[in-house]
Amino acid sequence: MQEETVKLQIITPLFLKGANPDGPPELRPPSFRGELRYWLRATIGAVIGDTNLENIRKLEAAVFGTPDSGSPITVRIPQKPLTASKKPILPHHSGQTGYRHAFDPGQSFSLTINAPRPVSDEVWRVAGATLRMMLTFGGVGLRSRRGYGTLAIVNVFPKTSDGWDTHIQTTIVESINAVKALAAKLSIPSLSAPPIGPCKFPCGNQTGMIRIVDPLRTQAIETVTDFMSRTMNVPYLGGIAPRQASPLWVRPIEMNGQFGLLFMVLASNFTGSDYAQVKTFINRFAGHDISVRGWNQP
Repeated sequence: MQEETVKLQIITPLFLKGANPDGPPELRPPSFRGELRYWLRATIGAVIGDTNLENIRKLEAAVFGTPDSGSPITVRIPQKPLTASKKPILPHHSGQTGYRHAFDPGQSFSLTINAPRPVSDEVWRVAGATLRMMLTFGGVGLRSRRGYGTLAIVNVFPKTSDGWDTHIQTTIVESINAVKALAAKLSIPSLSAPPIGPCKFPCGNQTGMIRIVDPLRTQAIETVTDFMSRTMNVPYLGGIAPRQASPLWVRPIEMNGQFGLLFMVLASNFTGSDYAQVKTFINRFAGHDISVRGWNQP
């Protein structure tokens, strides 16, 4: 049986609903499967574009299945006692009353992906690469696009700015190459360069952006709170009226004993989208941009 296990550390409060929405959080595989599918589609769009939905679905189904066929890749999380407490949903709002149960930072747990029945090397490579994409750029649970639900692979993630530069390049290139190999196996043509963008759905494209923000605070939650306090309620960063997910993913990253931020912008078309404004916003945070060939550069 093909199998990969990663040990994960909780960096910021992890809001995951349990069987009782008002009760304690639970580590449930569906929360992780949904994020894996999201980041796979983000890479598929960079590799084959956003126009051929049949081919996009064919690639997704090969790795994570369909509602009718089930997934050849499973996610398992061995249960272990983890402490949880009520945390503010909007920590930058003083006196606000929105609290929910979340797993406390600093704890660790294991996550395993496996293939109960043998799958091709191409499918397995995509599954592993997608897991690393999700954990590098995304998060899990409530407000994960704003830095909550951040996880780190223990003894794998870097702790310097140069280390993050290399890790970002390596992670994205690995994912792109894996999806290209699977597409070739399924006789699906790949693009010679990523789409210009914005695209029909969030994915790698030449309008997208990656930025590492210089260290801000000594604690991850302080860095996230600082970011939230500087975020504007504007349509191009998403909102609730109408409901629109933000194209900007934010996660704290450790660098030389302090925490900065990693920004990933997946440019898609939606009402109010304006990527010139997004670029202006993220450039207000001191740091440097990263270009990856095949992702946000031709």
